[in-house]
Amino acid sequence: MADDMSVSELKIAINSANNVLEMLAEGKKLERWQISKIVLASDYLSSVCTNMRADTHLEDEEEPEESEEESEEEDEGEEEAVNILLIP
Repeated sequence: MADDMSVSELKIAINSANNVLEMLAEGKKLERWQISKIVLASDYLSSVCTNMRADTHLEDEEEPEESEEESEEEDEGEEEAVNILLIP
């Protein structure tokens, strides 16, 4: 459940990042303090993303599993799917 404020702040971050990328493409240079802020913002967003993906993965694992007998009856002749979590 995302609240409206979080969604709004993420859209602002995306818009700002795109604007900075455009200015860099036009030849503008970043100052040292600006680079530091970009690295910090990137680290924060990456941490949130990684944590949310891990939480989702844990929630998936907590779902009740079928008994072996039920599973074998439903899956006869079908290959088992493998879920892989990719964390940047």
